[in-house]
Amino acid sequence: MMKRIIAIITGIMLLAVMALLTAANIKIVNEAKEIEEKNRVASYSYDSHNTISWEINSAPLVTERLNAESIDFIHDTWIVYFENTYFGTLEIDFPEELKSDAKLSITLSEAVNDNGKPWTRADMDTSLYGFGIAFYTTEVEIPKGTKTYRLVLPERPLPHTESIQDDWEGGVIPFCCGSISGYNEGQFSENNIYQIAVHKEFDDNASKFISDNEVLNEVYEFCKDTIKATTYAGIYIDGYRELKPYEADAYINELGDFSVSNNYDLAKATLEFFSSHHTWPTEWILQTVSLAYEYYMYTGDIKTVKAVYPELKKCLLSDILNDDGLLDSSLVNENMLESFGVSGINDIIDWPGNERDNFSTIVVQKASFKDKIKSAKYRYMAFAADIAGCHYASCIYRITEGTIGDIKMIASPNAVVNGFYYKSLCELGFLADAIGEAEDAENYRTMAENVKALYQKMFVSEKTGLVVDSIGSSHSSLHSNMFALDFGLVSSKNKERVVDYIKSKGMGCSVYGSQFLLEGLIKENQDDYVVDLLASKEKKSWYNMIYHTGSKLATEAWDESIKLNMDWNHAWGTAPVNIITRYIVGVKPYTPGCGTVVIEPHFGNLTSVEAIVPINDGEVRLSYSLNGSENTVMLETTAKAMFIMPADADLKTLAIDGINIDPDCGGQVWLEQGLHEIFYYCEGGSR
Repeated sequence: MMKRIIAIITGIMLLAVMALLTAANIKIVNEAKEIEEKNRVASYSYDSHNTISWEINSAPLVTERLNAESIDFIHDTWIVYFENTYFGTLEIDFPEELKSDAKLSITLSEAVNDNGKPWTRADMDTSLYGFGIAFYTTEVEIPKGTKTYRLVLPERPLPHTESIQDDWEGGVIPFCCGSISGYNEGQFSENNIYQIAVHKEFDDNASKFISDNEVLNEVYEFCKDTIKATTYAGIYIDGYRELKPYEADAYINELGDFSVSNNYDLAKATLEFFSSHHTWPTEWILQTVSLAYEYYMYTGDIKTVKAVYPELKKCLLSDILNDDGLLDSSLVNENMLESFGVSGINDIIDWPGNERDNFSTIVVQKASFKDKIKSAKYRYMAFAADIAGCHYASCIYRITEGTIGDIKMIASPNAVVNGFYYKSLCELGFLADAIGEAEDAENYRTMAENVKALYQKMFVSEKTGLVVDSIGSSHSSLHSNMFALDFGLVSSKNKERVVDYIKSKGMGCSVYGSQFLLEGLIKENQDDYVVDLLASKEKKSWYNMIYHTGSKLATEAWDESIKLNMDWNHAWGTAPVNIITRYIVGVKPYTPGCGTVVIEPHFGNLTSVEAIVPINDGEVRLSYSLNGSENTVMLETTAKAMFIMPADADLKTLAIDGINIDPDCGGQVWLEQGLHEIFYYCEGGSR
């Protein structure tokens, strides 16, 4: 009898649990379906917080009318493909005026699905591919008699329509393909469907790079296309998802922009923006100084530098200097947060966080039992959403789950933040001199020397010669060493060990971090290695963005397996275009405004190069060929130039314009404006 009672009670309890689980599952699935429905017609909700609300002065923008590259008719739907992704909208020029009212379904997307149609959320599956792809789908009614129809998209705060030199209405979206269904009065051709692109004034022929390495050429064009397309906001921003200016994004964007264009309006607008707005990462606030420094070197615009100088001084973050004279983020206080207009200031090292090479952290709060239950809940919700076919909701739950756990803080004071601090002191000292603030300049130079000495004492391991992450740490991450190498903080006795260590890590950082990794290595004449990284076909490569991901613009992260919600239009992924221009071709300003330039090529294993580099009020044209060990560089420059010979040049064989040059020149030769031929042999014979 007792066994029957226990069995009945157990059965009732199981039924109750099943009922509860069923009710919970129904609730989860219903919530997931609500999320799916809310995000069914657009990649991002237009009322979301992922927008910029500040009033800004954006640079002037223009529109470009680009006809379709190809068009197909599949299952009563016109599928339109464009050569590149641009931000803008779609325009239809009907073959004839509409004979009757038309109701059309239109979809725009920056990706193509497996069936050759514009990608939308309906294409998501359990692989969760495509979370960050921008798309928009709508139905429109077009009245009888219409010949030309331009789709009006929902507005987001950027771009400001008054900055567009056209009668612009509505918003923009990044897209390279579209679909139109419901039109049955004729046949569309490539000359009937147009991409109306919004961007800054941009001369496609002002820059060029062609070498014997086809992948490198593709990567250059890919990044150049990204630079042009992402100027649509009139200010450097991080991408369409967040639609927000960040200092670090802007820095890489600016270097890329200067490498392919001598229209500096966006750089000025961005610098002015950061004179009153900032974001939360410690290192990125510091990079405001780098933005101003590079802007001044390329433009010579001393007036703007003077205007932003007080804010640049504030960006040195002197409020968090510790007693030793190093920046320590644990000293951030409320007054400082209020001054910068942010809710927090924290070290970032690299982004996303899983790209930090196990950089030293401190656990400030262990995850509670309640946190672990919450994490498990979101993991289960993601599983249930996937089963129900709600894959977008599953992504949301997975991302939320990833935010729950131990609360960790980057160890501080650390080598990365203080590396940026040193760099900012050096650059601000230069700018202070330029605007006549001699006392400030001297102070910043002295502070920089002190920080450099402290850096060697506090962050360099006597045992390994490597840079450690933080005071008291024995861990040497890729990041501590690559930033130190790039910023000139590695002593000559340790350089070989640091370079070898960095190379042993490969592309062990993010898309953002690659800027500093590549720059540091090429400064140390690791030319072949840098070219190989730029042209790599591994997962962490620009080739992967183009051919595996399938994006026409640089992506926010290397791959969706690294950052699930990465967007497909992120200019901080364009490091190659400035590394190629500023280091492989080797053209940079020598004096502010490019009155004189320095040309210091790092051709590496390339055997031929053709390049055009725009500079302020002019250009540099360079061609290079290698025949055995004979190197010939043809240069045509509108500015006086210092030419610095490649590291492998045999100076005893150097001839310029047919005249032998004294080998005691130290590998540096001044060239006047005009056309020059430079001839030399490689040391040790053929490469």
